[in-house]
Amino acid sequence: MQITAGMIVEKLDQSVIVEAGAGSGKTKSLVTRMLALIAAGRSTVDHMAAVTFTRKAAAELKGRFQIDLEEAVRKEKNEEKIGRYLSALERMEFLFTGTTHSFLCEAPEGEAHRGEARS
Repeated sequence: MQITAGMIVEKLDQSVIVEAGAGSGKTKSLVTRMLALIAAGRSTVDHMAAVTFTRKAAAELKGRFQIDLEEAVRKEKNEEKIGRYLSALERMEFLFTGTTHSFLCEAPEGEAHRGEARS
């Protein structure tokens, strides 16, 4: 099935793989999805994994996510969502962002072989 930009944020009950060329907006789409998951109370940062191909891209993604979380706290009016965003900011150290290789190296024993990942 072809994934559209809207589906990346709307289909929060499904895992998605986004494959696109450089400069196509993958990082922005992923950050937007991660914020939507936090806002909806569907996930927390310690249950997310954002896997990229390079360490540079992973660092950029994590930085953008933190900046967007901080902006969401300033703009949000809903106290419950603000609390979720603040909790995410406090727990940023537990957010996995990294390469495929680093993800597989950090996965608890057996999980990578069963295809299970932190969601």
